[in-house]
Amino acid sequence: MYLYLFLDYGVRYQIGFQDIAAPNMYGIYVLHGFIFQYLILIIFLVGGLLTNVILKFQSHNNPVSLKYYTYNVNLEIF
Repeated sequence: MYLYLFLDYGVRYQIGFQDIAAPNMYGIYVLHGFIFQYLILIIFLVGGLLTNVILKFQSHNNPVSLKYYTYNVNLEIF
């Protein structure tokens, strides 16, 4: 099964594109690489921000927040 992952023709569970045979496909290939770079940048940025928020706002670092911000029905309805 793993021998079929990098073939020139399309098979099931293939990783990546087939070999480029047309100028339009080259444009799609370049666009895919361009978009993928920004996708990876966004994933690392959001992951870093999420990790920062999780570490900064833990309950033992900020015990007062749980006293005032849990079970706030009016906020949930709004």
